[in-house]
Amino acid sequence: MLKILLFSVLAVAMIGVLFSIGEINPADAQYSKPQGQVYQYDENIYIVKHNGYHLQGLLDGWDEFAMSESVIYGDIINLSDDTLYYIIVRGNVYKDAELWKMTGYEQHLTFRHDYDILDGRPTELAISPYRVSLYPGESTPFAMFPGQSGFDCYEIWIESYKYEDIDTGISDDVMRSDFEITHAELNDRGTLKGTIHNVSPNLLKNSFAIITEYDKDDQIFAIKGVSLGSLSPDKKKNFSLQVFTPGMPTLNLLDKWVHQKPRNYEIQAWGYTADKSQMKTTMGYAGDIIHMAESPYYPDKRLAYYMDIDEIRKQAEIDVQKKPNRNFCLNEETQTTTPVQSVPSKQNIPKWIKNNIEWWSIGQIDDLAFLTGIQFLVNEKIIVIEFTEKSEEDLRYESAVSSGESKQVPEWVRNNAEWWADGTITDDTFISSLKFLIEQGIIRT
Repeated sequence: MLKILLFSVLAVAMIGVLFSIGEINPADAQYSKPQGQVYQYDENIYIVKHNGYHLQGLLDGWDEFAMSESVIYGDIINLSDDTLYYIIVRGNVYKDAELWKMTGYEQHLTFRHDYDILDGRPTELAISPYRVSLYPGESTPFAMFPGQSGFDCYEIWIESYKYEDIDTGISDDVMRSDFEITHAELNDRGTLKGTIHNVSPNLLKNSFAIITEYDKDDQIFAIKGVSLGSLSPDKKKNFSLQVFTPGMPTLNLLDKWVHQKPRNYEIQAWGYTADKSQMKTTMGYAGDIIHMAESPYYPDKRLAYYMDIDEIRKQAEIDVQKKPNRNFCLNEETQTTTPVQSVPSKQNIPKWIKNNIEWWSIGQIDDLAFLTGIQFLVNEKIIVIEFTEKSEEDLRYESAVSSGESKQVPEWVRNNAEWWADGTITDDTFISSLKFLIEQGIIRT
């Protein structure tokens, strides 16, 4: 049985909300597109294109369906020779060079394998793409919802994925492309009609048809979907979805959200059956995925229409060599696509400390020695860490974490230590890692 965490603040399906935007009116400053970057490229799963919008006020009157007032869209592709499972896309959003915390409250479904609450806050800004498994050479879109509006910069990256031969139980027997779209047509009236066939022997209790809409620059500007409910083995269901409205004026963003016609589009289907009878944490739904189903793009193709896999491989070979650029969203003077020097630190950290932490990051000092040393530095105020008043949600999360049997230093903290030691990230960014360790009780002061 595959244990995962399913996050759903509003109990609707991943694609049960419609987001669509057209050309942004420069006069509408609050709707301008934020800058964005891929923080770090992955050698296997490549983020091909991405763009973000914050849509404050756009969804007034649509509260029943609105899961966020902002969105980050993108396409990813599997460049490896392996089928990859349980893919997670992560992100951060910034406003005025400040990282916005407490994002991702209104994520739909984030599929994780054997999730452990000690791994981090389950309401983090993360999402599973619209295919939770990817065959070699296969692409899929994703839509990430920060849960708040007004950010002016964002960064995204591939957080994790699994191999069939690494985790027992992950296989095509459970996660496989066994939906077929036997018919699909977007007519001149803007209505998408089609038929989905469940060719598997499995009952899928939640099934969906979705359309990904692209503009003239091959950028995703909308992902719309319709829920089909349960779909029994070897059964078919018809679907209908209003995609655009011909002849209607698009005077504002709400008009464009409802009425704009895409330049190009892709259609796919997916579904799942899960057992959510047990609550594994206090932060959201947890359960066991019994079966999943996914389809290729209609008509029976693995790549989005604009993708040339050979060209993508050439660009990926360049991008994976880039160091993470933490300064991209921190201030306007460092908005570049290549790494830059760290900004001055507010901390006055002795150089010998950096040597010790570098040794820990490469395994020459164990975790206990590292934690003991950091605890001493904080208690003696050699490193100064400021704390804000904790919310009730923070206290509930820390209570859940403190009930765990073990408290290990997360791997991302070790990565931050290595990047801090070689100057890739700032002192203040690394201090935030130490603050996390203290807040979770891993370091006691």
